[in-house]
Amino acid sequence: MNKRNKVLSIAMLSLLVVGLVSAGVISHFGRISQNIEVTQGLYVDGHDWDELIETPLATTNSLETPTFVSVHYLENRANVEATVDLVDTCSPMDDCEEITTDYYETNLRQGTLELSKKDGSWIPLEGEGNKITVTYSTDVETGITTIDEIDTLPTEYTLIYYADEEFTEDGVRLATPGQAHKLEVDEKIPISSRDGNLKSGVDYCAFDSYEHCRGIKLWAIRTTDLSDSTITWNVNWQSEYYFETDILGWNHNNPLDPAIITAGETLDFVIVSDVPASMTPDIYTITTSVSPQIEV
Repeated sequence: MNKRNKVLSIAMLSLLVVGLVSAGVISHFGRISQNIEVTQGLYVDGHDWDELIETPLATTNSLETPTFVSVHYLENRANVEATVDLVDTCSPMDDCEEITTDYYETNLRQGTLELSKKDGSWIPLEGEGNKITVTYSTDVETGITTIDEIDTLPTEYTLIYYADEEFTEDGVRLATPGQAHKLEVDEKIPISSRDGNLKSGVDYCAFDSYEHCRGIKLWAIRTTDLSDSTITWNVNWQSEYYFETDILGWNHNNPLDPAIITAGETLDFVIVSDVPASMTPDIYTITTSVSPQIEV
């Protein structure tokens, strides 16, 4: 073998060795693939996280100061406590800064309300026939509150939803009578956004030591004193009518700031929006975001 052939043979052998070494290197000794499925832990009204929940359009005019209330719930399907912030935005932003929106814990799925006759000092009268009990419930899916039962209501009486007129800034009623809406068992309560008892600044907790500070009134009056939506006031109405010892309302002593939902539990809440007078005619959209509170 001459020198040139010997050099070529060494070169080819080197290439062969390199090729053999390269083919023998492995990138791994095995692979493990794991699938982690992340499911939704907290549900708003039972909806998926990326679904916008829309409520019917409410109407008012620029001379009124209505209060709009909607019922909702937060359902924690996880095994840990959930803490969320409820944040509202309003659009057109520059035009609706005066609309205030607040969030309160509530427990309206079922409740009872005692109505009683009173003496001249507004003290409930004791004894048989002086009290009745109203059982009511709210469907959190629809926000509709209905009358379930009226216990011991005399046949000559009618249960009504009594909507007071507007209140002044110091909480004094401006006028009576308000609007009276006749109620029967299994019937929806037609809650009015113009009811003065719903308005911002009304505080029955301070004035009458009620459990609920804002809400609506249910009364039972003599049927003969009711004509359409107007009450003909009986001269002895305090001792003849059954009226509230508390109002059917939302416990406004428990604002959700933030909202804390126990593991595996459901928290009912209401969105309360107060609209001031003199708003420019337009369509205003109030959007509430339920945002996880994450410590950084």
